[in-house]
Amino acid sequence: YPAVVVDEQTVRDYPAPYGVNAAHLLGDLSPITESELDAAVERCTAEPTAVLLDAVERYWSLRWDLPGEVVVPGSLVPDHATNLTWEEGAGRGHDGAVVTGPSTRRFDARLTGRGRVVGVKLRTGVLSQACGIAAADLTDRTVPADDLLPPGLVDAFREAATQPAAHQVVALDEVLASLADLAGPPSEGVLLARRALEQVRSSEVVRVEQLAGHLAVSARTLQRVFREHVGIGPKQVIARLRLRDVVTALEAGTDEPLADLAARLGFFDQAHLAREFTAFVGVPPSRYARGAELDG
Repeated sequence: YPAVVVDEQTVRDYPAPYGVNAAHLLGDLSPITESELDAAVERCTAEPTAVLLDAVERYWSLRWDLPGEVVVPGSLVPDHATNLTWEEGAGRGHDGAVVTGPSTRRFDARLTGRGRVVGVKLRTGVLSQACGIAAADLTDRTVPADDLLPPGLVDAFREAATQPAAHQVVALDEVLASLADLAGPPSEGVLLARRALEQVRSSEVVRVEQLAGHLAVSARTLQRVFREHVGIGPKQVIARLRLRDVVTALEAGTDEPLADLAARLGFFDQAHLAREFTAFVGVPPSRYARGAELDG
């Protein structure tokens, strides 16, 4: 579940009575209270050692031990990152070490019983360079890590992920140092993809041509490096990050009409924004805004 515990990849839980969780899980009514869920779900993030920051964005983990027949539904908002995870009882049919590529759609999950996921959110381009494959080949896919990475590295990751929490980060650092060595220094294409992503995050770019102009490259070049090293096209990434801007604006209680917000952030009209927002978050923007007002 690559997005569950990463704040920037999640959105506010639903207003009562829909919101049941403090773990950034979005869902319907549940027989478990928020305090019970807090006790039943443990989530953590950690940074790698400084020398790995060019290869690893963060480590993250999610553990749950839900009582009885309790089922906690949730949704993960799409993200362009690739994650290496160790999963037990996650219900995805992929227990063990797996690689999950970038996603183009919201992933709906249901947590039950007992389980855990230990994950590594990789920097753009690391896996494509380490494995010699295009990031687009992993889009919307989860594959066994053994299919992509050397067996010794996968075995070491398995051992590190099952270490006690106090020793886990150090153990993961050792494994990811091997992966970073396998990937080598970022290529020119990887560096361009990273600069493009940063440009989209830090400005209100709404069209691929705008982004290409900022970076002094062609739109075709951007599309190629995004396919190779991001896995999702620049147009989709721009739209996704602008949707995050909508979430932020609604959270802040903006007075800007949705129609104006849609025009400013590159959507055709308010209806287009509403469709994309609902697919991205799970509820329409008007309902989300009402929830923000109730929370405030």
